[in-house]
Amino acid sequence: MLSHGFYYHPEGEDTGVLGLPLLASSRPGAPLPTLGSARILFLRNQDLRLSPLGELASTDPAADDGCLASCTQWYGNVRPLFAGGRILALLGHEVVEGREEAGRIREVARVDLTPAPPTASLDGEWTFTETLGPVVGAYRCSYQGTMRLERMGDAVTMRYRQTGECFVNDVAQSGDGEGTGTGTVSSTGLTLRVNACDYRGRMRRSDEIYFFVTCAVPGPYNSTRPVEGSLVARRAQP
Repeated sequence: MLSHGFYYHPEGEDTGVLGLPLLASSRPGAPLPTLGSARILFLRNQDLRLSPLGELASTDPAADDGCLASCTQWYGNVRPLFAGGRILALLGHEVVEGREEAGRIREVARVDLTPAPPTASLDGEWTFTETLGPVVGAYRCSYQGTMRLERMGDAVTMRYRQTGECFVNDVAQSGDGEGTGTGTVSSTGLTLRVNACDYRGRMRRSDEIYFFVTCAVPGPYNSTRPVEGSLVARRAQP
C-alpha cells in the first residue's frame, strides 16, 4: 500500500527521481497499515516513464520510543528528502543516505537518532510531593519527602522518607515515616507498590515523574475503600 505523500527531485525537463513511502499491513488482509513499516521506494522518471531504482528501509521499523518523538502516523513514519543533490530517507528514527549507481539505489550512510528513554537514567535521589483524597473530605493526606530509585533490568526498588499528615474524619494523624516499595519499569513509565498503594508513573523528561496513586484505606466495619491522588517527583539537585 502506498501512502499519499511523495517527493520528486527534478533533474531536467523530463527526468528526475521520485520517492514513495511504502506501508505494509500488519497481517495479510489487514485493512490498515502499521506504523512501523519504514521504507521508501525510489523511481527514476525518464520522459514520463517510471523505472524502479530500489528501496531504502529501516533496520528496526517497529521500534517504540513511548511517544517521545511522535505518536502520530505521518506517511508511515518515513519521508524522502532531496538536498543538494543528495538522496536521503527519514525512516522512523533513522536517517539513511542513498546513492544512485548503475540504475540502482545503494545505501552509503546511516545515522540512528533514537532518543534515549527517560527511564534509562532512573537511578538516584528524588524529591516528591504527594496528595491523597479531595481537598475537603473524610480522608485526605499531604506528604513531602525524598526517595531513592534503583533499577535492575525491568525491575525497580524504592526507599523513601517523608513528613506530612492525614485527616481521617477531620482528625489529624501524623504521616511521618519511611519505607520501601517495588515495581517494574518500561521505556517511559514505571509502576510501584508501596504498602496498600499502587503508583502508575509516567516520564516525559528524565528529571520528572508524575504518578497517579490509588490507595486502599480503612473504612467502617473492617472494610477498605479506594482513595485516589497524585505524586510528583523531581530529581534531587546535587
